[in-house]
Amino acid sequence: MSTNACLSGIIVIKCYQSFICRRKKVKMNPGKVQPAITRALQNTKELLSPRFARYSIIIALLWIGNCIGAYGMIVWFVEYLNRLEIQEMKLSRIHIINQSFDRAFFNGTIENLEYIGCTFKNSVFEDVKFDSVSFVGSNFTRCTFENIQSLLTDFIDCSFVETIFNKTDLYKYKFSSSTFHQTQLHEDKNQCHVPFKQSSHQETILIDNLISQSALVPGVLLSLPVIKCIGRRYAIVVSLLLCSICVFFIWLVNTRTSTVALQTIFGGLVYFAWNPLEILTTELFPTHLRSSALGISGVGRLGAVLANFVFAEFIDLSKAVPVLFTSLVMTLSGVCALFLPESQDWIM
Repeated sequence: MSTNACLSGIIVIKCYQSFICRRKKVKMNPGKVQPAITRALQNTKELLSPRFARYSIIIALLWIGNCIGAYGMIVWFVEYLNRLEIQEMKLSRIHIINQSFDRAFFNGTIENLEYIGCTFKNSVFEDVKFDSVSFVGSNFTRCTFENIQSLLTDFIDCSFVETIFNKTDLYKYKFSSSTFHQTQLHEDKNQCHVPFKQSSHQETILIDNLISQSALVPGVLLSLPVIKCIGRRYAIVVSLLLCSICVFFIWLVNTRTSTVALQTIFGGLVYFAWNPLEILTTELFPTHLRSSALGISGVGRLGAVLANFVFAEFIDLSKAVPVLFTSLVMTLSGVCALFLPESQDWIM
């Protein structure tokens, strides 16, 4: 062992011993906790005083609007990509109607098919991966399902007679209004029954989301010279108003590439507003209140919760609701920013 390695080991041991000793000596002093709580309450009261109340309320509204875009619309874009993919798969789905399969052997991947009114007799499904496959009104007689993996696969109004299921993930919830006669279920695959995956190409959606999230870097870097040029207030106004306009272009996108491009632009504009908003949040208040003032940003999480609630409730009805909701909130936030003073030339 080298000398450097020995010295490193000794340093690590000494640091650990010092940490243990300090941990044993340090005790919670209740007398220091109460003044800290009192000081925090006093700062909060001062932030809501007539002198700073207007600034605090407007800053809170700006954070709510920004978080609705950052945690609402950007998340909704991912779901929109997922729905585009499902829609494309439905349009390209192949329908097999009223066909009979006797002593057929199925192996490999069966993808994006719908069997309607088909009959399977003495057929074997072995080492099969079902991907977006539906069996509707089909009958299975003396069939065998062996070592099956299924994703977005269901059996609707099907009949199973003398059929064997062995090592499959075809659980009960995948059979709707189906009947079983002398059917054997030997062994299920030992895995979670909840279908976490909603798509067979989740990795594509994750990559698309990663590309759009990369807009954080240019958005933040570009905001720095713009803040210096036009000031904090107008940087916030411009970015939020551009966000409100940008979301309307979602009606023009109908492909994955255009959706990712729009998501990237929108994300860059949202993150662009983040820097001047954080700067303005602290500069509007005196030094002893700035840490408490920055805590106002936590109110923006209410906007994130509200956005996710609105999107979850209305996404199945129409994409117009999330778009109009986001656009309205960001427009109002941009207008609210005009009522704040510019702190760029203030003497700190």
